[in-house]
Amino acid sequence: MATGESVAKKLKRECVFERFRLNHEEMEDLKNNLKSLDGKNSALCLLKILSCNAAAGYGVLFSMAACPTERQSAELHSFISLFTRGKQVVSSYIENRDNLTTNDYSSYTSNLLSKLLAFLSDKDAAESLQVNPSYKLTEIDWTVRLAHHYFSRLSATSSYTLDNHHHAEKLFCDCGCGESIIEHYGDTSLGNGAGWHGYVDILIGNSELPVVIQGESPVSPGRRHSTDVKKNYLGSDPDQALAWTIVFSFLQKKLHPEYKNFLIPCIAASKKDICFYFYDSKHDILLESPAFPIFNPDKSLNKLTLLATWCVVNYKYLCSGITDTMMENDYKAEFFKHASARISIYRDSLSISRGFETVKRTRLEPWHMKCEVTHGKPVDEEQI
Repeated sequence: MATGESVAKKLKRECVFERFRLNHEEMEDLKNNLKSLDGKNSALCLLKILSCNAAAGYGVLFSMAACPTERQSAELHSFISLFTRGKQVVSSYIENRDNLTTNDYSSYTSNLLSKLLAFLSDKDAAESLQVNPSYKLTEIDWTVRLAHHYFSRLSATSSYTLDNHHHAEKLFCDCGCGESIIEHYGDTSLGNGAGWHGYVDILIGNSELPVVIQGESPVSPGRRHSTDVKKNYLGSDPDQALAWTIVFSFLQKKLHPEYKNFLIPCIAASKKDICFYFYDSKHDILLESPAFPIFNPDKSLNKLTLLATWCVVNYKYLCSGITDTMMENDYKAEFFKHASARISIYRDSLSISRGFETVKRTRLEPWHMKCEVTHGKPVDEEQI
């Protein structure tokens, strides 16, 4: 048990463990969903960048990022293969359900698992995300609901930061809970003013994971080259999510050189689906998931998507990095090739929550300085 952890917190987690294991239907669902994350319908494809404007010679906002891609090969890669630690945690709970207690886990692992189980067993969890057909839901409305009632509930820290450009638009969550979100607004600026940069819609945890909220329009054929467009991407501009993913991976490598791997995710979400992207800035490997539905046809939350999201938002603890197969086949996204003229910007000069000056073709346009978001203490190597 972690130093300073209260007995009450530990007992609360044990209650969650016990209640969940007594529900045989929930246990069977968890077992099946874990198996599904190893299946074809959840599999990832490797992407190769065809061109990009990451080294245009001036600053490019994420909203203007160009990064068309194609699939590396017809081969697909298991989603859960990137999360061997996450698979181990869940499998151990399932296989030892008759005698497992929180004493069998380290404190951080026990906390992560109890969050997942509590969310999976919450029959009312979907209510906060349901939308009355007569209500015109705005992008910031949906952003707040996802951050407050979905991603933060699965995250180790439960903290999140919203782009403070919207602080005047929304002060309370409008799902009916009436909870204030004022304290969650902050500086979500990311990148470098001489390269790709912009404001992230949501930063999960202590600036650990970016989330971009996308529209629902499918990408037109020819715009997207990686996979079947309608199946695999949910938004109107995948290039923006790809640029965020690449930049954030380089940033995490700079901030946390002690990490054992640098496969860093980014989440793109619409009102119906969630898509996951991963980039390893050490080995230049880029991956894309299929679109995971947030809801089932009966409007309940899709538990396979919840399990996948839990793995991703807690990647610091659960992600094992790229697989041996990816390494052996020498797959490369070729970002280094396309951004060679400015690669030093991405390796050495990225920042988060600090503001920039956007380098234009003919002039400098200030990117306003705002409050700084404090990074959390890097986790120990054995926790990654």
